[in-house]
Amino acid sequence: MDRQRYRNSLGVLAMDNANFLADRMFALIDSDNDGVVHFIDYLKYLDVVINRDPYEKAKMSFRFID
Repeated sequence: MDRQRYRNSLGVLAMDNANFLADRMFALIDSDNDGVVHFIDYLKYLDVVINRDPYEKAKMSFRFID
């Protein structure tokens, strides 16, 4: 999905007016920086959030705010 569709999808979470936050999340999930979040990008993101150690989670959190 592209950036605009991702922004629109966040309306389900009542975040449809939080474009800055949506853009940061999109950039974090778009691991190959091609401007599209593919299913594999999302799976990689979930893998870190669910399965990785606290250090990997902290690195991802830092990338989100950096």
